[in-house]
Amino acid sequence: MAEAKEKAAKNSPVAQEENSEIKKTKKLKKEEAVPATSTSSPLKSFVRFLKDERTHRVTGLVFLLFSLYLFIAQLSYIFTWKNDQDKVMGSWWQLLTDNQLKVENWLGKMGAIVSHQFIYNWFGISSFIFCYVFFLAGIRILLKRKILPFRKSLRISFFALLWISVTCSFIFTNPSYLYLGGSFGYFSNLWLSGILGTIGAGLFIVACAIAFLIVSNNLTFSPKVKSVETANNEPKIATEIKNNLPETEAEP
Repeated sequence: MAEAKEKAAKNSPVAQEENSEIKKTKKLKKEEAVPATSTSSPLKSFVRFLKDERTHRVTGLVFLLFSLYLFIAQLSYIFTWKNDQDKVMGSWWQLLTDNQLKVENWLGKMGAIVSHQFIYNWFGISSFIFCYVFFLAGIRILLKRKILPFRKSLRISFFALLWISVTCSFIFTNPSYLYLGGSFGYFSNLWLSGILGTIGAGLFIVACAIAFLIVSNNLTFSPKVKSVETANNEPKIATEIKNNLPETEAEP
């Protein structure tokens, strides 16, 4: 009799509800006991970090500050590169750790190294375009504002970065001004001149600029010719406008 009562109590609706609640609590405890690495992988954590608004603000601020830093360093390089050239051409680690070595760059040793890398080793004075790009990106990320169309600005900046570098190296062949085109412009100009000759290289550079203007701005060089219908309809339109004007009374 006692066993029958126990079975009846277990099969009762109240007991079944209690058992289901106990199973739910156990299931929740098991889920909580699972390590955090299995539920949130490092990739998901990294994605959440990138989507965080605080990350956006910090990144935008870093871009703005770096654009200002790069602009000052490169501007100083134009005036101080002759004094700092022998120091930055050597070991950068030795330059940073040796207190006896002094540089004239307005932003110190780090400014001399960064400006030397961007201007001398890379793209010459067209490296100032990096300041412009970082500034636009910082404003867009930090303030959520678009000063200019960002994608179009990137396309124009990329072309200008390469074209100005090659053009400066083509025009300024004096060794004192080789830094204006940078290493990219210098070696690109040597390659073009070797293949096309000096005149051919110049024509190629001009052709690239014209082609880019045509593609980016949809330029046309043919004058706009009015169609025959438009030319014939212009006198009729003029007379209709004249007839529709209100008549003015003649003055006494």
